[in-house]
Order: sequence, then C-alpha cells, then structure tokens
Amino acid sequence: MTQAIETQPPVSEQPRPDLTGRDRMAWNILVSWGGQMVFLAAGFVLPRVIDARIGRAALGVWDFGWSLLAYFGLLQAGVTASVNRYVGKFRVIGDHAAVNCAVSSVLCIHLAVAVVVVLLGFVVGLGIPVWMEGRLGGYASQAGPLVQLLAASLAVQMATGSFGGLTTGCHRWDLHNAILAGGHAMVVAGMIAVLFSGGGLVAMAAVNLAGEILKAVARVIVAYRVFPALQLGLRHVKLRAMRNMLTFGGKTLIPRVSEILTNQMTATLLALYLGPAALALYMRPMGLVRHARTFMTKFSMVLVPSTSALQAQGQNDRLRDLLIKGTRYGLLMALPVTIGIVVLGGQLLRVWMGPEYSTALLAAMLALGHLAFISHIPAMDMIAGMKAHGRPALVNLDAGIMTPLLVLLALGVLKTGLVGAAVSATVPMTIVYGLYIPTYACRTFDTSIDGYLRG
Repeated sequence: MTQAIETQPPVSEQPRPDLTGRDRMAWNILVSWGGQMVFLAAGFVLPRVIDARIGRAALGVWDFGWSLLAYFGLLQAGVTASVNRYVGKFRVIGDHAAVNCAVSSVLCIHLAVAVVVVLLGFVVGLGIPVWMEGRLGGYASQAGPLVQLLAASLAVQMATGSFGGLTTGCHRWDLHNAILAGGHAMVVAGMIAVLFSGGGLVAMAAVNLAGEILKAVARVIVAYRVFPALQLGLRHVKLRAMRNMLTFGGKTLIPRVSEILTNQMTATLLALYLGPAALALYMRPMGLVRHARTFMTKFSMVLVPSTSALQAQGQNDRLRDLLIKGTRYGLLMALPVTIGIVVLGGQLLRVWMGPEYSTALLAAMLALGHLAFISHIPAMDMIAGMKAHGRPALVNLDAGIMTPLLVLLALGVLKTGLVGAAVSATVPMTIVYGLYIPTYACRTFDTSIDGYLRG
C-alpha cells in the first residue's frame, strides 16, 4: 500500500524591505511638511501675542536671545547630521555593531558639549545685563536669565540628538516629526498661557525648557523602538569613530557657521545699530523666508540617508536621477513661495502683525535674495550624503565671512537701513548657491550641467 506523499506548496520569499528609504520617501516628506505646519502656525501666532501682550521691544529681545543661542549650537560640531548619514549607510549593509558604535560615540560628544553649553549660557547670562545695558530697551535684566534658560533647553536637545539621528537614519521621519511638532505645539500653548497670565520672557523660556525635557524623553523611547538592536555603552565608543563623526560633522558645520554669520550676525548688528524694535521689524519677513527654507530642509534631509545608502550599494544611476529630481522639485517649491512673498509679503505682514510691520520692499528683497539658496538645498544635502561636502563648505564659509562685513558697511557707513542690510546679507549666498553649488554637484554625481539644468 502506497502512502500518499503530501507536497507542501512552495513558500514564497518575502520581499526584502527597502533599507535605502526610497519606498518611504514620499511619506516621509509629507509628514515632515505636516509637522512643519505646526511650526508655521506657531510662528504666526506667538510673535503676535508677544507683541500684543508685552510689546515690540520685548519681541526684539526674544529674537535676540534666540540669535545668541544659534552661536551655542555651533559647539556640537555638526555631529548630529553624521548619525543620520552613518546609520543610513551601516544599516543598509546590516552592520548593527557599526550603528551602535556611531550612536554611542556621538552620544559621548553630545553629553560633553551639553555641559559646556549650560556653563557658557550661565556666564553669558550673567554678563548681558552689564554688556547690553541701555541697548535692549530696558530688558537687559531679563535677557540674562532668558539666555540661561534657552541655553539649558539647547543642552537638553543636544544631549539626546543622537537618538533623533538614529530615528531619521532608519527613515522614520514620521516619528521624528511627531515628536518635534507635538512638543512644539505644547510649548507654544504653554507660552501663550503664560503671557495671558501676566508672565514675561523668563517664564516663556522656562516653559520652553520643560518642553525640551519631554521631547528628549520621547526621542530616547522612540529610538529604541525603531532600532531594537540598539546597545549603548562605553564599550561601543571608538576614538576612530568619533574622529570620523567629527570630520563629517565639521564639514556639515561650516555651512551652518556661514548661515549664522549671515543671519545671526545680521540680527546682532541690527540690534546694535538700529535697536530691538527695528530688529523685530526685520525678523518678521525673515521669518516668512525661514519657513520656506525649513520646508525645503524637511524635504532635503530625507534625501541624506537615502543618498548614503545608494552610494553604499553602488547605485550611481539612481543617485544621478535622485539629484536631478531633487533639484527640480526644489525649484518648483521655492519659486512659487518667492513670488508669493514678493507680491503679497507686505499685505501678509499687515494682516499678521499690524500696519507698522508692513515692510513690503524688505520682504521682497529677502525672498529674492534667498531663492537660489533655498532651491539648491536638496543638492547641497545630497552632496553631504556622498561625504563630498568639504569644498562647498569652505566656499560657504567665505560667503559667510563676507556677509557681516557687507551688512556692517550698509548699516555703519552707507546708512541704508533695513533694506540695505537685507540686500547685503543675501548677495554672497546667491552667488554661491546660484553658480558654484550646481557646478560642483554635477562634478560630484558625474552628470553634465546641461542634463542638470534640463532636469
């Protein structure tokens, strides 16, 4: 008697997940923009409430405090971006040990820098009432503790930055932006409640610190959920990895230095020469441009780990295609926003902040001056994803050094006011991103300038 032989149906192979992030790219971009809408709404509401409750001079001091904080941010040496890049690279080839090494090494750097930021903020906060007496419209005494609390907030953010880099390196920008947007919404709601309760700048900064602590806890929890193989400890820290991270981060930091020289030095010079009220006038149209820039950054940062992963797999054709499409979409996004600010910027500022803030010409100059920069952010971030951003970083630095000198000339010698300062602050950046970055990107990705422009 023969026994029937049971045959098992062939087991279909499960498709391997796309660790390059290309299958999640559209979703990640959409949720990044959705999260940014929270910041956009808050950016419109909070300044208006500050101006209405405690005055324009107080709003200028609030802007001044954040401008100082940007300098403190330089101390992290750009290593947060290195986590994003290297996690994307090592995860796609299954090297979990290298991922743990990268995150642990950067965590050590972040913790050390966070301590320095707290100490530096404490010292600067003590000195501001002395150094800036008479220049902050009677708010010098509040500016000191304001800067100290903001510095503490930045330190908390830095200390857990590597966890956020791990999450985005795993292409989970949805979770990353949920933390940022949800936390920011709570912070802004708390600040508005404080203002309507009679509080001022220092109380707002305290609310911001509490919010950063909550976001830090969420970043750590999410990182372990996204990458269960995460192991942290001194045994994973390697000096060579720290050097590699600092080298990559340093190249990433230099354009950030240039941007700070362009934006924050301009803000500082405006506060010194024209006062905090004039700075508040300048920062509102600059806020419109900054939101446009941030939307582009939310798009371009998604490309960094994908670029790194494609490079690790040797998929050069896909890299070139990603560069051309990224730049095309960048221009398609930047151009309508620029035209909108040029045409409607003055009216938007009037509705938003009131007639005294309706500086249409200033808004137009800032928007036009940032067009080349904003539209080529995707190309610059993809260059960073290829770890080829050293030379563009130095060119950026040259432009950043020139910018405050031109602004100083406009304010101190030519007396051109806010519009002259805006033009002076954007000319070097337009030259770099309008001419140099496209040419360098074509050489890096081995494509023709004609194909780049046609794309």
